[in-house]
Amino acid sequence: MTHSKTRLDVRALGHLLASIALVGCGGQAGVAPSGSVERGGDPGDASGYSDALRDKPAGTLGGACLADTGTCVDGLVCSRGACVQTLPVLQPVPEAAGAEQGEENGGASPAEEEGGGADVGRVVAPIDQCLVDNGGCGDPRFVRCSDDGAGPPICSDIDECELNNGGCGDPAFVTCVDNAQGLPTCEDINECAIANGGCGDPGLVRCANLFGAAAVCQDINECDVDNGGCGDALYTRCLNNFGAAHTCRDIDECAANNGGCGDAAFVRCVNVDASDPTCEDIDECAVDNGGCGAPNHLRCENNFAAPPSCYEIQQPC
Repeated sequence: MTHSKTRLDVRALGHLLASIALVGCGGQAGVAPSGSVERGGDPGDASGYSDALRDKPAGTLGGACLADTGTCVDGLVCSRGACVQTLPVLQPVPEAAGAEQGEENGGASPAEEEGGGADVGRVVAPIDQCLVDNGGCGDPRFVRCSDDGAGPPICSDIDECELNNGGCGDPAFVTCVDNAQGLPTCEDINECAIANGGCGDPGLVRCANLFGAAAVCQDINECDVDNGGCGDALYTRCLNNFGAAHTCRDIDECAANNGGCGDAAFVRCVNVDASDPTCEDIDECAVDNGGCGAPNHLRCENNFAAPPSCYEIQQPC
């Protein structure tokens, strides 16, 4: 009849006690149960160790525990004043399980067959909780699971934006925004929002933002609206200049069809800036008597926009 509800593996327990005894007698540093300190001594008391152990760097394997914290480094534990390795955790085996194994072996449990007595067990290695379903942290593409063996797993978001701008493209034109446990968001940078995107005077050049690319500078044609303020388009031409103010240029109406003044042989067209031209009659009689002949015999009379008239001068008897 057994008197305990758990069984310990005799051989594992023997190895454990032998390791602890070796450390306590000043031998080479051994091992201690995971995450624990032996009950038989003060964690900071290294008086039981040899000079060789005390000469090793504090906090390292075989060295003394750190004086200020009573701990060790690199996953070692402090046992009786020295830093030792850890053993896998001893997991109790229910009595019923041992009994069932005993029944299969003819009434004796495996441990009892080895002379272990009533309390037997087995050594079980710690299980990394992150190996199953990412430790319940969610999608492993977005959440990192860390198991420190001291409690529930630690879930930490993966910042996808730290690598290659999260796949959003050129960081000069697109901002990557990390989202907890999800895909990042790619937000376009509007270069036109600052200094008109470097395009110049916004009154003359329009900045056009493009998603994920450099902005485009588009000239504003001031002449498209109200002839650029140059006045009547019949008399003044508006000339657009890229990235600069437009130019107003007068239209010389006289250059075409004598400005509508008629025959250029008899009427002179005079251009007027930003207005209708002026038509001036040409006085043909002013030159060579208008071609009438000797002025003492013929008189030249000018006609508006027409050839002159020649009249004979009556001589006195």
